[in-house]
Amino acid sequence: MDKDLLAILENQNAILKQLADNQGLLTKAPASRQTATELHGNGSLWGSFPIERDVISAHIAPHGLAERLVHLPSVTENPLYATLTGYTATVGSEPTNPCDDAPAGYVKGCNITAPFGRVMRDTQTIEIDKVMLKANRGDFQDLVLRGQVLNLQSAFNPTGLNDADILNIVTKSEMVIVGVNVDRTLARHVWQGNPANNTAGGGYKEFRGLDLQIATNHRDAHTGAICTALDSDVKDFAFDLITGTGRSIVEYMSMVAFYLDQVAVGSGLDPVNWVVVMRADLWQELSAV
Repeated sequence: MDKDLLAILENQNAILKQLADNQGLLTKAPASRQTATELHGNGSLWGSFPIERDVISAHIAPHGLAERLVHLPSVTENPLYATLTGYTATVGSEPTNPCDDAPAGYVKGCNITAPFGRVMRDTQTIEIDKVMLKANRGDFQDLVLRGQVLNLQSAFNPTGLNDADILNIVTKSEMVIVGVNVDRTLARHVWQGNPANNTAGGGYKEFRGLDLQIATNHRDAHTGAICTALDSDVKDFAFDLITGTGRSIVEYMSMVAFYLDQVAVGSGLDPVNWVVVMRADLWQELSAV
């Protein structure tokens, strides 16, 4: 026991020496970003002129499919999802006698994965001595935002953030900027996320967006075998005008609806909630057809 205790103490002393010499430590490089936008005080955004109390927001938050998707937290680093893709055709001849071997088949399955992404956004450097400064007695800090900055329907916003006081409190303003930028980034990833864009060190990672998931030639995560049963039904409209005389958008939409309904009924997954997703301006044109 005495030798074990001596070895522990020697190891501890070596670690303390490394700490004292500042060796073997991981350090973060100093921030090189600009200082945060000052809301009040000389040369600030709101305090330089005698503005009215109401501040009108012209910011448009992203919205769309992400608001309807279910967001579930997870501690699983590499989730795998098993799918039963069907059954093979039978092999063998029909039996001659009651006890002879009959034709038989096999069950098929496919394991798929959904890698997580990582998006980080910083605040600008906040100079703490300027947080509460005012230019003069005319620099009022009772400004009221008319409108909405954060997409309150999006689950991508950091928990607990809201639009209140972002015109008057620098720290809250900077945190909301982070929320807005994260929301913008992930709203694109829902559609265009691609792990091929990940950085080498893993500081930035994209999950697989719908452009990659709505596709053919899906493969098993382990064997690489093609899982045809998981292929999406992709119909290419080839950039035709939906109001033109080429392909019929009504026929294409009807084909999609019929196919999906038959798959849901045949696989025992009916009833299903369907969502038709498109740009708002496309809906304006489609509804005219």
